[in-house]
This record gives sequence, C-alpha cells and structure tokens, in this order.
Amino acid sequence: MKHSTSTIGQQLYTRERRGIFRATEGYDTVAKSEGLDQQFVKKQLHPLCVYDAPAELAASGEKDGAAYPETAYVLRLESGEAVVGRSIYQAVDFTGLRSAFFTHNYVIPAAIADADPDSYKAFLGAAFVDSYDIEQGMELPDLAELPQAAGGAWTPREAGAASSAAGLAGFANQRAALAALNISEQRFKQLLFAVMAAVGGRKKVYVALNVPVRQLPEQAKTLLAVLYASLPYAFRKQLGFMTFSKEPQSRKGIHLTFVEKGSLRAGDRNTDKDYTFDFVNDRFLNVDLEKGEHPYLDFAWSVMDEPDRAERFYQFAEEMLHGMGQERLLALGSYHELSVMFQVEEGSDELYEMHKSAVLRGMLEYLQPAGALTQRMRMNDLFLSRFDYEFDAVRDGRVPEPFIAESFKDYYHIDSKYNGGKIVDFFIRSLLAAQQQGQAEAMAAYYGALEAEPLLLKDFVSKMLANGALLERLLLPFLDGKLRDTRSAKDIIIFMGKWGKEFPAILDNDVVHKLFRQQLKDKLMDEAQPVQVFQQVHEQLDKLSSSAFDSDEGRVKTNHLTAGIGVRLFELELVAYRTLLTELDLDRLSQRELLKGSFLEKADRLEQWNAQLTDPRQKSTALIIKAAYDWFFKPLPKASLFAKLSPVEIDRVQQLGRRWMLTVDSEMKAERFEQLVLAFYRSSDMETIDYAGLLDTLRKSAGEKELVYQFFAWSERHEDFMRPRGFVPAYATAITNYFRQHDRDAFKSRANRNQYFSKAGPRLQAVYKQVRGDLSSPLAKLFRQNRKPFLFSIIIAFAILMVGIGGLLALGGGDKPEEGANLPEATDGQGLTTPGVAIPDTLVYAAKQEGVDGKQTTTLVFRFTDAALCSAFSPETVAVVAADRETKEYSGLTFIPSCTAAPAATPGAGTDESDASASPGDSAAPTSEATSDAAAGNTGNVENAAAGTVDAASASPGDASPSPDASAGASDNAAAGGGSSASPDGAATSEPNPSDYPNRVVIDLGEDVELLAASKVKVGAAEYTLTEPLADAGSTDAETSPSDPTASPNTTN
Repeated sequence: MKHSTSTIGQQLYTRERRGIFRATEGYDTVAKSEGLDQQFVKKQLHPLCVYDAPAELAASGEKDGAAYPETAYVLRLESGEAVVGRSIYQAVDFTGLRSAFFTHNYVIPAAIADADPDSYKAFLGAAFVDSYDIEQGMELPDLAELPQAAGGAWTPREAGAASSAAGLAGFANQRAALAALNISEQRFKQLLFAVMAAVGGRKKVYVALNVPVRQLPEQAKTLLAVLYASLPYAFRKQLGFMTFSKEPQSRKGIHLTFVEKGSLRAGDRNTDKDYTFDFVNDRFLNVDLEKGEHPYLDFAWSVMDEPDRAERFYQFAEEMLHGMGQERLLALGSYHELSVMFQVEEGSDELYEMHKSAVLRGMLEYLQPAGALTQRMRMNDLFLSRFDYEFDAVRDGRVPEPFIAESFKDYYHIDSKYNGGKIVDFFIRSLLAAQQQGQAEAMAAYYGALEAEPLLLKDFVSKMLANGALLERLLLPFLDGKLRDTRSAKDIIIFMGKWGKEFPAILDNDVVHKLFRQQLKDKLMDEAQPVQVFQQVHEQLDKLSSSAFDSDEGRVKTNHLTAGIGVRLFELELVAYRTLLTELDLDRLSQRELLKGSFLEKADRLEQWNAQLTDPRQKSTALIIKAAYDWFFKPLPKASLFAKLSPVEIDRVQQLGRRWMLTVDSEMKAERFEQLVLAFYRSSDMETIDYAGLLDTLRKSAGEKELVYQFFAWSERHEDFMRPRGFVPAYATAITNYFRQHDRDAFKSRANRNQYFSKAGPRLQAVYKQVRGDLSSPLAKLFRQNRKPFLFSIIIAFAILMVGIGGLLALGGGDKPEEGANLPEATDGQGLTTPGVAIPDTLVYAAKQEGVDGKQTTTLVFRFTDAALCSAFSPETVAVVAADRETKEYSGLTFIPSCTAAPAATPGAGTDESDASASPGDSAAPTSEATSDAAAGNTGNVENAAAGTVDAASASPGDASPSPDASAGASDNAAAGGGSSASPDGAATSEPNPSDYPNRVVIDLGEDVELLAASKVKVGAAEYTLTEPLADAGSTDAETSPSDPTASPNTTN
C-alpha cells in the first residue's frame, strides 16, 4: 500500500537483467519511489504492466517501434489513489535481440487527484519516460505534481501532430473534434450516457475509432477530453480508461477501452451485454436511449462550446449533491433534474412549465434533510422563486394543479416559521379560484393536502374561524364532505371529538354546529337499527363531554369545556333523540334491538330530554319504548309501569309485547309469567284481563304443553285470576276452552295426571273436574245426570242378559239343526254382524310391541277373511302417514304370516256363544282408575269412575249405534295407534267380528311411529284406512309378532 498522501510516487517496469523483486533477467519493476510499498506494487501495479501489440502490425512484422501505438490509462484503486500510466512497445530489449515493452506508472494520492476537478487535463497530458538505465539506481524520487509533456520527457508519438495537454489543439471547438471523428450528436449522447452508466454500474464501454492504429491513442485522448468536459465532477473522479487494447477485455477499474479496428466482432459473447461503439463498421450495441426526455444529455450537448456555463452547472450540482452519498452522486437521474433546475434558476420559465412536477418534487428532496436550508440556500431561494411564480398565477385566477399544492404543503413542514402564512394564503386563494370555476376535484385535492399536514390545517381553520365569509365559503363545504363520508352517526361524533380536540372553538361556532346537527339527523334517518345507533351516539357524546381539549393557549381546567360547548353537545344529543323517536318504527322494533338501548335506564337523562319534547308523537313514542324496556328487561315488572300511558299507548305497548312473545327469539319460561300477564290487561281500566287472548299467546309461545299446566298452577296464586270463591269465571271458561279446543287428550295421560292435575289446588281441581266432565261422552254425561236410575237399569239389563245366555247354553246340548236349516238372524254385538251389511276382506290396525333389544316399535296388523288372500299378501313396500303428516315409505320388511284358518262363520251369520258372552262382561268392567278413585272416597272421582264404566259400556261391541262422543274418542285413540273402521273399497261396515278375520300378517316397521287418526296405509295400488284393534288383538297378534324369537319371519327385499 502507498504510504505517502502528499506526494506522487513512480514505478518503472520492463525486461532487464535484474529487478527489485528478482535477481535474474526478466520482466520486473526496475525502479520505484521509496514511498511505494512493495506489496502494493506487486498486487496493484504489476497487473497493469502489460502490452499487446496490434494484430495488423504483428502480422506485417513491423520492426519500427515508433509505429506501435502506446497504451495510456487512468484508473482509480479501491484505496482511493489514482494510477496514471503508459506502456509502449520496444523493438529490442537490453540484449538487443528481443522485443519488449516499457511501463511507467504514477500513483497519485486521492487528496491530490480530487483537489482539482480539471485534473483530467493533467492526466491526459502527463509526461512519461520511454526507457531507464538500472545502473542509475532502483529508487525514483517522489513528485509534488504530475509532470506534463510540454517540452518535457513526454512528446506526441505522431510526428507533426498538433496536440496539447487537453488533446484538442488544432480543433476550433469540441464539436469540430467530434466531427473529425465522425461522431454525431446522437452518437455522442449515447456515448456519454454509456460512460456515465458504466461508471455507476458494472457494464463496460468499448470503442473502435475509424483511424489508423498508430493514431488511435492520440485520437482517443481527443475524444476523452470532450467526454471529460461533459462529465460532472463525481464522474470525472471515477472514470477509468485505456487508450489502446488489442482486444475488448474487461479490466478492473477500466470503464472505457479503445480497441483495435476489427476486434469488435458481432455475436461475441464477451461483449454482448456491454456498450459497444464500432465506428469502423457502423455497428452499435446496447446504446439506444430509453424513450422519453434526457434533460442532462441535451444540456451537455448545448453547453459543449460554453465551458464557463458548463462549469457553473457542475459547481451547482456538486453543491446540491454534497452529503447525499456516492450512489446519488453517480446517478444519472440526479443530473437530469439538476440540469433542469439550473436552467430554471437561469430564468427558463418555459423549461419549468415543461418539468414543473419534477422540479418541485426534486427541490423538496434536496431541502428535506436536516440543515438543508442552510447548506442549500441556493436551492431554497430557487424553490421560493417558484412559489412566488405560482402564487402570482393563482392571483391571476389560474387553478393550480394538485401536485403544486402538495409540494407547497410539504414545504410548509420544512419551513413554516417564515413562510407558513403565505402558504395558507396560497391554499385559500387556490380554493376560491377552484370554487369559482367549479373544479370540485381540485378543491378535494387541496383539502386533502391540508388534512395531510396537521399544523397547516390548524392554521387554515384558524383563519376560517376568524373570517365568517371564508368559513361559509370554504370550511363548511369541507366539513360537509367529511361528514357525508362517515359511515354512521357514531362516526360523526367521533369526527367532532377529533376536531374539537384540535380546534375547541369549532364546537362553539353557530354555523358549524348547525351543520353537525343536520348531518347527524340525516345519518340517523338512514340507520336500519336506530336504537343501537342512538345508544352509540349517546356514549360518544358522553365521552366527548368528559374529554380534555388541548389548545396552543393551554387547557381549560373547568371540565375542559366552556359552558357554550356543553350546551351545544346537549343540543346534539337532543336532536339525535328526537330523530330516534320520529324515525322509530314500532311495528318493526325487535326485542333484541330495544335491549341495546341502555340509555333507557338513565331516568334523569330521559327526564331532561322528554322535557324538551314538543311533538305529541315523539312524547308518546318516548313513553312507549320506556315502558316496553322496563317491562321486558327489568326484574319483576308491575302494571304500574303503564301508569303514565294513555289507553291507546298501553295498547301499543301491549301489542309490541305480544308480538315479541311470539317470536323465535323470545322463549317463554315460567319466570316470565308475570311479564306475560301484563300484555293482556284491558287498557281501559288496567284491572280486567283478556284471559282468552292470554292463554292463546301462552299456547303459541310455549314450547311444550306442560308449560301451560304450570301456568294454570301459578295463576291459582295470582290475585288477577282469583276471586274469594275461586277462579274468575271468565278465566275458568278460558281454561275449559283451551282443553276443549287444543288439548282434549290431556287427562288421558297418566304423567299429566300425576305431575300436574292431581297436584293442583282445590280451586283448580274444581275447574279440572268441570273440564273432564265437559270432555266426556254424551252417555257418560247422561249417566252423571241420572246416576241412580241408570245404574238400576244396567243391573236389570245385565240380569236379563245372563238369563238369556244361560238358556242358550242349555239349548246347546240338543240336536243340531238339520243341514240347510235357517238360523236366526244375529243381534248387534261383538262377534255378531249386522244383517244385510257387507264386511271388508281386509282390515289394518297398528300396534306397539317391545323388541328383543328392549326398544318399542310399531307394527301393522293385516287381518284377512280368506286364507288365500293372506297367503298371497307379500308386500315389498308399505307407505304410511305419520303424526307429522309426512308420508314415510318402508321397504325390506320383516313380517310373519298366519294364513291357515277359515272364517268361523259365514259373513253376516253370527258367531259362537262363547265369544258373544265374553265381550259384554269384559267391556263393562270398571277401569282400575275408577276403582281406585272410589276406594279413596273422592266423590268427584267416583263420578268419573262411574262415567268411565258407562263410557266403556257405550263403546263396547254390543253398542250398535255409537254416539258422536264415542266416535270422537275413537278418533282420538287413533292418534296413539288405532283408528276407525274402513275398507279399501270404502264399503260401510259394522263393528268387525274377530272371528271373521282369522288370518293375519304382522309387519314390523322397525321403529316407533306415531300415526294420525284414520291414517292411510298404501300397499302397492291398494289403500287402507287404519281401524281400531280387534278384540283379540292383544293375544293373537303377540303370537305372530316378529319380535317373538319362536316365530319364523319372512323378509322382502
């Protein structure tokens, strides 16, 4: 490494008898300055000591050393030093027998090389020695400056050539020098671009000039002098070149290489990515400039013959780029923008208009770093001159482009102290001009720029608030747009809070407050859930009331609000409340939405708001929603919550409540019975209750009937349903109607009786007793009304019947009637068919059974009169109508046939006496429930037990004319698996005789199915109606049940 930083070192290299690094003959450094480190010489300088003779001279065997071109070069090392060197051809070496080359290098410290931006002239005119006698010693002196060729050791190689240190002697100007080399303006700009790109990048530049090879170094220096003069200082310092190379070869530190003619070959992969200028063959590669403008290249060409102006620009660029980093210094784009700024500074408004955006943005980039206003005062003055230029244009009525406003907004951030007021005035004038010319988009852009710089916006708003005319013309449209852009009324209050914190006075301004009120009202009118939105507005206003507003002058310590602002906020809240009451649709108001209105719990605040209401409709709505809220969302609601309401308002609240109780979201529970009752007070007196409507709503909203029974028990303890002697008659009637119309089977359920009915209080028991009586059959009612005569009549009839049966048994031991004798017609009764009435071939009824796995399933029992029909019955599918009225189809059926018996009697001819005698006794037997009730001494239940006995008798097979009640009971029973008699062909039948249907097929449906009364069963094209089970169903069906492990079931697939 070179040690000295104040002197220039030298190094000589050639073939000699010995050298500094070798004791034998060969190429080596033969002399050097003492200040040059040996390792530095070997690693940095030796690779540069090379010479390749031109191919055309070597091929011709040229012996004259003067005919060979020198190789001059300049490059920068990574350590910062500049190396200026030259290699020349020697026809003979020290032996006189072989050719050689001689290299002379100067190592210039960076401090000396960078001291003068025109140091390139010294590099191009440097003087070198052509030989050296090692006998003079191997140490060379350090130099204070670079030797020059004028009359010194270095002279032009070509005899008679007019050259100078700059290499331009003999040419009138630089353009003339380029013309002599056949380089046009376009080619020069391309070459200048390529050189600058190579210095800042990795590509290399190769140039083949159309000149004789021995003149190439001198012509290369001429072109280099023009290029150096057109390069900014930073590029001059970094550019490395070589004036001659036999072939294009990439060398470290060398950006521009002049090569021998013919060495730039087409398709050469070594150079296909580099910039190549073959002026010999007019072939140029990778040199086309990108489309668009190239201000610096144009400027460099324009000042080529104005060196003083060019130097002023380079000084301007150096000043502006100072401290911005090497990358920015070597970026061509920097000089594009700086060249325009320089010309604008010179007074070119036309160029400014062409590049206005780039100029303004570019100047801001130079002014934004800390301390830039002081370091780049020239740039700051230039920017302010452009501000004055644009301000004058706005005064003349021109609407500035949005990017101009953006630029001045950014400058406000840089220098608001001295120029902030003028920038605010610029925005005001720009907005007025745009408003006058109807340019809404420009106004929006200006407002956006103001918002992006908070301090600028603050100064702007302060001026607006101080000038009423400007406030209405400029600030209100801006605020109106911002408020319209908010998504909800809540966002309006948030916006107010944000602005109120920055500008407390804005909340106390009459004009602005009026705008806030109107926008808040408009937003609330568009809300789909006004209660929830008002709640949000209310909460935000509370936060705003308690928040602290900071200002430049300090803090307001009393609640941080003036009295005026507090009144304004209350007015906004009142506007929102009134809008809510006006826009609220009670017919669509849901319980869930009202629940979100927790403001209804603040009695004091509601009283304040309601005191300000003048519209009767608003007052009424306020009372209605408050009553509804207290009713549904406060514990233990009482009728007193309706105290302040008129009858019409009470009706509205009750309608609302009843609708909510029937919605899916409102699940009725026992805890809500008190709430339910409030919905059915008569609004005229608030004492009487609509009991029928109450129970109807309860029935619809209750998920299960058991909840209705719980309500009945609860009502027995509630004063609204009771009188001193029992239930209110209207309520008792409503209970009776409920059971009669909607729950006729309630008392048939043992679970209901045990859990609800038997545990009722005495007053409710009396009602239940009445209900059971109303639901009983007409015969049972007749029995209760004429109990003693009726019981006596039954005993007499039973005795007569027993005597008749005994007589028949006695006659049975005599001779059988002769064949073909006429038998007596059968009387009506179980097992006896009605004369003259046809019976169906097939009957179907449902039964329940428990399978082997313990699960209950439903079976269908098909009874046949004929064994042949039974045997032929093998269904593949069966379709039934279930309790949910959905038709279900079953396949893969399991069934057991029993088809071997013949009818016991001809249809219509009667049955044997044993069957006939068994039925009446069985059907007349009292039920176990009646017996237990009688044993308990409960007179009411004894009556019911007796009624049950009579009902059983009336429903027995011996009753030829069933009453309507009995038919209804049978229909009800069908829901549990039975049904009324019917046949496929619809023929009318009497009660069927089991002995007429000895053949059967039992089909297991595989699941427990609840069937409707008189459900339809489809087997293929045949359709059957379910009947009641026959008298022998309990025993005979079990014998052929599919669940019987001894049975042999058939299965259809």
